[in-house]
Amino acid sequence: MRKKLYIKNFISMAATAMLALQMVLPAAAAMNNTPAEGTTTDFNKYLIINQDAEVPTVSFNYTIEAGVYQAASGTAPEVLSGSAATGTPSISDPAEFTAGDTSYTTVQPGDTLTLATGEKYAKDGVTVSFTSVRFPYPGIYRYIVREITDTAQAGISYNTDSITTRYLDVYVQDTAGDGKLSVQGYVLHNTTDASNSADGYQKRRSTEANSKDGGFQNSYDTKNLTVMKTVSGNQGDYGEYFPFTVVITGANPNTIYNTDITNADSTVTAKANTGVPATETNKITFTAEADGTATVTYYLQSGQSVVIKGLPITASYQVTEGVLATEGYTTTYKIVNTDTSASIVASTAGTDTTSRTIETTAGDKTTAVNQKVTFDNYRQGTVPTGIFLDMVPFLIMTAAAVIALVVFLIGSKNRKDR
Repeated sequence: MRKKLYIKNFISMAATAMLALQMVLPAAAAMNNTPAEGTTTDFNKYLIINQDAEVPTVSFNYTIEAGVYQAASGTAPEVLSGSAATGTPSISDPAEFTAGDTSYTTVQPGDTLTLATGEKYAKDGVTVSFTSVRFPYPGIYRYIVREITDTAQAGISYNTDSITTRYLDVYVQDTAGDGKLSVQGYVLHNTTDASNSADGYQKRRSTEANSKDGGFQNSYDTKNLTVMKTVSGNQGDYGEYFPFTVVITGANPNTIYNTDITNADSTVTAKANTGVPATETNKITFTAEADGTATVTYYLQSGQSVVIKGLPITASYQVTEGVLATEGYTTTYKIVNTDTSASIVASTAGTDTTSRTIETTAGDKTTAVNQKVTFDNYRQGTVPTGIFLDMVPFLIMTAAAVIALVVFLIGSKNRKDR
C-alpha cells in the first residue's frame, strides 16, 4: 500500500516538474536583447604640405549616412546597414587647420600616411558621435563617411570619390551571452571588405576597439615665387635699391606666408631722387587678408632676390617695380620656371617706363610651380669725346712749338757762354 502511494506521489511530482519546465522554456525563448548604446569614435585628417610652406588656414567637413546591407559569403560576415539601428550618428565639428599648427617632417607613430622627399604634414582629429544610436542586434553595422569637396580652397587637392569615401563599421556583440549587447569597436576603412576571422573581426573587436584605421588625406599644393633684380649699362647704379610691390590674389585667407631674404638685405638705405627715399626693411613674413589677397613690398639691389614661399598653385600675382621715370632706366622683365626640368612657362620683355608691371594669371601644378620674375634696369651713357678729339691737333702743335722754343733758348744760352 505504501509502495503504491510512493509511486503515485513520484508520478505527481514528475508531472508538476514537467509542467514547470514547459512554463520556463517559452519564457527563455522569449528573452529579448538589451540594445547596445553607441559611444564616440574618431579618425584622423592628414594634410600634406611642402616643407617650404606654412600650414594654411583651411577646414574640411564630413557627412555620415547609413551604408548598404551586405550578405555573408564565404569567410566574409554579414554586414548590416546602419539603418537597422535606431538613431542617427553625427559629425558636428570639421577638421580645422590654422597658421602655427604643429607639422611633422617624419611620420609619427600610429599615423597612416607616406611622405615624399621635401614634404611634411599636419593632422587633426574628427569625432563621430553615436551617443544617440541604439544597436538592437549583435553584428556589424555599416555607415559611410564622406568628405565634402564642393568648397574650393586655394591649393587643396581633393582625391577621387573612392578615396574621399570611408566605411565606418560598428562591431556589436553579446559578450556574456545574456542578451546585453555592447559596442566592441569602430573600424574606419576605404573598402567594403569586412572580416570575422581571427586576424580581422576578432582582432578588431578586442585589441583595436575604438581605434582609427587610417583616415582622410589631402595635399596642399604650393609654389615659390622669386623676385630678382639686375642692373646693366655703364650708367647703371649697381648699389641703388629698387622697390618691388607684389600683389597676390587667390591665397588662403588669414594664412601666414614666409619670405626668404637670404640673398637680400634686411635693412636698406635711402637715396634721394629714387623709388627708395627713406630707410626700409624687407619683411620675412606676411599674412593674407580675409579675402585671400596680400600686398608686400621688397627692396633689392642688382644681383639680389627674395623668395616668397608656399603660395597656393592657384594663386596669381602682380609684381611692379617702383623705379622713377626721371632716372632714365629702360626696364625689361621676364618670368621663367626655376625647375631645371621644366620649360619657360612665361616670358615677357618690354620697355614700359610707366608701370613696369608684370603679372600671371592662375596656374596649375604642372605649369606654374616655382617661378622667377627678373627685372633688369638698363642705362647706358656716351662720353662726349668729340670736342676733346678736335683739340688734339692744336695741342700737338702747341706742344711742338713749346719744345722748339725751349730748344732754341738752350741753344742761344750755349752760344753766349762760348
